[in-house]
Amino acid sequence: MSAESPKLPSMSNSKPTLVGLFAGVGGIELGFELAGFQTLVSNEIDEYAGETYRKNHKSPLVLGDIKDFKKSKSKKTTSTLNKFKSKQPS
Repeated sequence: MSAESPKLPSMSNSKPTLVGLFAGVGGIELGFELAGFQTLVSNEIDEYAGETYRKNHKSPLVLGDIKDFKKSKSKKTTSTLNKFKSKQPS
């Protein structure tokens, strides 16, 4: 199983954003979205949980091991994660 490079949504809106790691079927992401957040991308290793996630969410999902997700060669994914990381408190 290898991580695929997702098409990421724009971060140009005024909603706070999140990246869902160990997403499962997306319950936490759903809660944050109901609270006004935008999920940029999520990651899940389990193919069955990932299938359910994709049926219930519009945000992209990287299906595969988190180690592969972190090593993604997608410049847009890396850029988005760096923007997300830079917004975190020190």
